[in-house]
Amino acid sequence: MKFPRSWMCYSPKLDCCYCEPCWLFANRKAPFYNNAWVNGIKDWKHLSTKIERHESTQIHLGACVVYEQWKTNGTIDTDMERNVRNAAQFWRQVVERIVNVTLTLASSNLAFRGHREVLGQGKAGNFLSIIELLARYDPVLKELINRPEGSVKYLSHQIQDEIIYILSQRVKADIIDEINEAPFYSVIMDTTQDVSKIDQLSQVYRYITVVKNDMDIATDIQINEVFLGFEVTEVNDGHCSVS
Repeated sequence: MKFPRSWMCYSPKLDCCYCEPCWLFANRKAPFYNNAWVNGIKDWKHLSTKIERHESTQIHLGACVVYEQWKTNGTIDTDMERNVRNAAQFWRQVVERIVNVTLTLASSNLAFRGHREVLGQGKAGNFLSIIELLARYDPVLKELINRPEGSVKYLSHQIQDEIIYILSQRVKADIIDEINEAPFYSVIMDTTQDVSKIDQLSQVYRYITVVKNDMDIATDIQINEVFLGFEVTEVNDGHCSVS
């Protein structure tokens, strides 16, 4: 007579039998925990006896209950997993909106900060004012600004500065890639002093972009000129170096 045992599995590579529920969910801190069916059984001669003995243990029965619940619901705590997914989706939408507002202000050369930088008190600056305006029509931002005081909102000027820095590095990397792929380019460099009398090297690049049509055939050329920033220069023993 055959008795199906869905809990038992076999590893062809290691040539061992395992108890899948115990391997996944057995309480390893229980007083009578035995890791034999977790590490694998190779004693084929006494396998039937070991199976009957293992099936009657409380550790195995408890692991099987959790295992069946896991297979039925997908997770042990479906509600908790759903809440985690919803929270991740919410913050992903929040960051997307904050980045778009940051891009709009930065590309328009508009100031971000105001005098108070407090939501709902006026003169909070362009950034927070746009966030408040969008919150009237957008449920995600509305939920964000209505959170209790002290909650994480990612609306501080430190977050704004970090986003601007990340975006600038991405733009700079894309420009450098275009320069490296350009058939011709030139470099214009000059030094100037800032208000603290520190010499800085300015870097301006002019390069050509080949414009192609849908057939990948060159139809025109575009001349670009970009400024990649200032670098502090130092003079040592009569030699100028960039740090």
